[in-house]
Amino acid sequence: MRYIMITYHMEKIDPELSTATETAETCIKLPMRPELAELVLAAGERQLPFEVTLTLVHIAELQGYRYTNAVAVEEVSLNG
Repeated sequence: MRYIMITYHMEKIDPELSTATETAETCIKLPMRPELAELVLAAGERQLPFEVTLTLVHIAELQGYRYTNAVAVEEVSLNG
C-alpha cells in the first residue's frame, strides 16, 4: 500500500445565483494500490485517474462543496 497526499480546491455554490460564494483548499491522504499510486504520481495534479477524481468529488459533496481541481500530489508515509 502506498499513500498519496492530494491537495485540492472546492467551492460552495449559491443555488439561486449558480455562482461560487466560497472557495476552500484542503488535502487528503489516500491509501492506494501501488499501480494506481504510480498513475497518480505520473499524471500529477493535471489529470488524476477517474476513480481518484470521483473520490474527491464525493468527499467535497459530503462537505457541502463542489470539487474543482487538484493542485498538488505527493507520496507520503503512513505517519507523514
